[in-house]
Amino acid sequence: MTPSRYTGFTYTDNVESFKTRPYILFDAGVHYDFGQTIPFLRGLTAQVAMSNLANTYYETRCSKTVCYLGQGRRIYGNLTYNW
Repeated sequence: MTPSRYTGFTYTDNVESFKTRPYILFDAGVHYDFGQTIPFLRGLTAQVAMSNLANTYYETRCSKTVCYLGQGRRIYGNLTYNW
């Protein structure tokens, strides 16, 4: 299952004369427990996740002179060991 995040339009100033477009971002992630297949690696887990899967271009907010872009696709992971 891929979670999604929806953000509706937002007004850019106090007089509500301009608004940013709404956007939807999709995220995905997987994890693997090494202890399930190799008993002596019990407690070792790997995780990889990706945010903004489609690399969507979106504006998070705007002021009178400039708009700020949202973060593009990001991939991150970690390796943990619990004893």
